[in-house]
Amino acid sequence: MIKLGFVCLGSEESINIKGLSIANGYEYTLVEDKNECMTKDVLVINVGSENYFLETCEWLLAIQKAGLKFVWLILSEINKQELEVYLQLGINGWINSGDEDSQLFQLMRNTIRSNDFKDRLVSQENGNGELALNRNNLSVKLNNGKEISLTNQEFQILMLLKKKENQTVSYEEIGVSLWEEKYEKYRVTNTIFHLRNKLGIYGKDYIQTVRTKGYRLIAAD
Repeated sequence: MIKLGFVCLGSEESINIKGLSIANGYEYTLVEDKNECMTKDVLVINVGSENYFLETCEWLLAIQKAGLKFVWLILSEINKQELEVYLQLGINGWINSGDEDSQLFQLMRNTIRSNDFKDRLVSQENGNGELALNRNNLSVKLNNGKEISLTNQEFQILMLLKKKENQTVSYEEIGVSLWEEKYEKYRVTNTIFHLRNKLGIYGKDYIQTVRTKGYRLIAAD
């Protein structure tokens, strides 16, 4: 089931959106914390009638960091300059708050039906052939067929290491990507410790500690 998150900025939760989500077979959640973005497949942001441009941009930046690729906006006013910024920050589309909510779901259905969505939803990334990430259920599949469930933080670290395969990723970069400025080194090392334990021999063989610097994921031969 596709997980849809709904964000309200200066507006109340839309009962109609919630009902349409359920009717279309989506798992609906009201999202109030940016850290929840990484657990969703699709996000809809309802931008209120007041000026929420900066706050909307902050959400879109957090969504980019979380790796979420499918975002739509409900806008009370269409400002061309602001809309251009939203598009640069990766939104897939928008509707006017005066339009029928069903139009939004038609836009989403068109994207969800595409192979591109399916390819992104189940992220079988190239590179280390021993580890295949599935963002849909926060798991990693090993080449022996075993699928291992991860926490949000474990999954985000592994995804970051895979994106920079064979490169050293610093403690700071990992920490900031997960906890922004409020991170401590021990939280990174502790999460890596648990991730390695879950991956077993794969964790020990492929997640390499770079002394005093950070970690590196070694590509499989």
